[in-house]
Amino acid sequence: MDYLPGTSPEITDVWDIFVALGIFLGVVVGVIVMISVITVFTFSKTKLKRLSVPSKKYKKALARGMKQEEWAKAHGFGFVGFYMIGANSNLFMCAWCNDDSSRFFAAYVLPQGKITYDLVTFFEPEGGLTTASTKDGLFLPFPPGSYTQAFSKRSMDQRWQKHLEAEAYLGRELGAMRSSISSDFEQSFLRAIRRQMLYVRSIRGWYIKAVYWYLIRKSKLANKSIEVQHNAGQITLEEPVYDAELT
Repeated sequence: MDYLPGTSPEITDVWDIFVALGIFLGVVVGVIVMISVITVFTFSKTKLKRLSVPSKKYKKALARGMKQEEWAKAHGFGFVGFYMIGANSNLFMCAWCNDDSSRFFAAYVLPQGKITYDLVTFFEPEGGLTTASTKDGLFLPFPPGSYTQAFSKRSMDQRWQKHLEAEAYLGRELGAMRSSISSDFEQSFLRAIRRQMLYVRSIRGWYIKAVYWYLIRKSKLANKSIEVQHNAGQITLEEPVYDAELT
């Protein structure tokens, strides 16, 4: 190895380490920014495609998504459908709604067969509560009136209990009331996603802040209930603003 003039081998080696570390961190930041931009702009325009009679190509994804069907039925959720999220994608969803359509349960089948779950409650007139099975659900911030908590390594019954507790807490603190889906499930699902993406894009420098959100924020919020997040000052409870123009 050639060393810089006037420096010892030890100093040059340390310098090389710092240069390599800087390059590595630069690549990490660049990748996170790129993923964030792609995610936000893709989901801003995403569509749902209902697969009424799944072809052989999608049957494996359907079988994986239906693993919690018995749990869903036992907790008052009726099957709504099997969907592809986005055109020609590898992201699928099995969805169930409760009797008054104020809550839904979703199983997402990700590429490589990984499965994640969401429990969601819609609030009046806008917003809602999501209890996710992975901290990745905490990556991007949610607009006022929408709240997310994530619990990994918990059973569905434990997440359900946490979800009901958070519902009750928001009811006491905000007077939040469950609201039935005003239109069909697909429209309500897409509206919630687009509302979040528009909110993220409204944050100044969001694509840079996404590095903090991804590397630090989501881990700080993981496995904490809405009540704990609120009491710790990590989130604020705000009344949602209904956007009549959003479809």
